[in-house]
Amino acid sequence: MSRNDLALGRALALRIMDGLDRELTLVEELVGGPLEAARRLRDGWRAGEPGNLHWDNKSVEVFTAEISMARSEYYGASFRPCLFDPHHENADARVLWRPQGGAPRLVACCAADEALLRGGKPPAVRLVPTLKGMAPLWEGSSVDARWLLGHHAATGTGPVWDAFRDTPLGHELNRIRAA
Repeated sequence: MSRNDLALGRALALRIMDGLDRELTLVEELVGGPLEAARRLRDGWRAGEPGNLHWDNKSVEVFTAEISMARSEYYGASFRPCLFDPHHENADARVLWRPQGGAPRLVACCAADEALLRGGKPPAVRLVPTLKGMAPLWEGSSVDARWLLGHHAATGTGPVWDAFRDTPLGHELNRIRAA
């Protein structure tokens, strides 16, 4: 790996960490208190080499599972995260979605994303940092796959595997499943 690749990897990891910090802050404000387990994980990433987040990202799944559990407790047992961004409203809608180059599939999402898709527009998907800039979640890395699995851990990850098949994120999810 070249020095330039390492620098890009560190910069990308720092952007990811910044996003996780913002996510933690938002959820702590929502629930009205600190999420100690998530804070310990975040502090561990900040204390280490940023690029390590790419190689050992299982803790990202635990981090977002902690956040998801706090949100579920706040909203109640019927809360389900939106497939396109777990921080959208409750995923109580089901609609056909077709990722670029993939077959249509029925997915659970929030009402706002359902309206966009039914109107022929793309969903308001979470954008993730990549080496090419910000991209839709389904173009994400293994860190993004772990992030998404954590958010859906409490409600079931089966729909996540199916929804993102035939996408770059789906390939990362399959790599995780096979490990």
